Parts: sequence; structure tokens; C-alpha cells
Amino acid sequence: MPREIERKQLNYMNAWIKYYDDGSQILMSYSTDVVKRTPDGKYIRLWHSWSSSTMKQVKAYCGHYFRGLPYEDGTYEDLKASHTRKGYKYDGAAKYLTKDDIEMYTRNFIRDLQQKNYKWLVEMSYNSLCNKSLKKWAKSEKRKRLVDALYSCATGKPTKNAVGVLAKMYNFDFKEVWNNALVKDWGELKNA
Repeated sequence: MPREIERKQLNYMNAWIKYYDDGSQILMSYSTDVVKRTPDGKYIRLWHSWSSSTMKQVKAYCGHYFRGLPYEDGTYEDLKASHTRKGYKYDGAAKYLTKDDIEMYTRNFIRDLQQKNYKWLVEMSYNSLCNKSLKKWAKSEKRKRLVDALYSCATGKPTKNAVGVLAKMYNFDFKEVWNNALVKDWGELKNA
């Protein structure tokens, strides 16, 4: 079994390179071993999770993208399946979505708006991760107010306009914002 013979900090980061007597190295991020360099120069991923700081440390250490390194058994992380982001629904409930999910939610939002299924649009089709694409789509002031109201209430962060102020005033309760600010433009919060 190889013995550790030296340990050096990596570029003033919270990472250390552990050197072993057999010529192998292990990059330790904080207190977790994340990447091993074998004596023949191959890199093996040891940690099954990831973080942005660890990814920077691995890039500085070996020049490779951490999530693209193979595990010891030769398999790779399925990036398409595991790459999710946390977004929020109109009531602040968190939901994790993939890139494909975000595109689907955006399409559903636009479809529900065209069909005047406002209640369904709000409760099922909106996620704060769609905000960027919906802002591009929302050309009219009426649509922009709707998207801003949903975003403010979902994230608990007021937008820098009148709708954001109203959302904060109503404690980010979307139904209150709808009934007091959006009902004139859109009608009752119900399906057609």
C-alpha cells in the first residue's frame, strides 16, 4: 500500500496535493479526496459529487474538466441526466429541472397563456428557471408584468419595477398580486 510522503497546497486554494512513494498523487479538496493521478499519468475521479470550487481546483491541478474524468471502474458521469438546476414555482416551492425540462415548461407556459388557462399556467407551467427565455418572449408590457410578478413571488426577490414592489407588499403571495395588479389585464385567475 502506497504511503504519503509529502503534501503541498495547490495555488493558495483550499486544496492539497498528496504525493505517494509509488509516484501517484491525490488531489484533496477541503477534506475530500477528489482526483487521483496514477503513476502512469492517468487521472481518475474519486468523488461522486461535485462543486464549482472543486471543479476550479481540478482544472488548476491537472487541466481537465472534473466531471469529464472517468471513475475507477472506467465509467463516466452521465452529464445529461444529472445536470439539474433548482428553480421555484409561483408559491416558492423548489423544483429541480434539466435543460430539456426548462424548454418544456417555457413551451407549456406560452401555450397555456394563449389558451387562457391562467390558473394552470401559474400553478403548473411556471418555474423561475424559465424566466430568461420568457423575458425574451414577453414583448408587451402586459406580458412583462406577468412574468415579473411570477418571478418575484417564486423567488421572494422583488424585481426593480412596480410589480416587484407590489409582490413585496403582498408578501410574495402571487394570488394577491394577481387580484390587485394583474386581474385588469388578464381577468380572473382561472382556466378558460
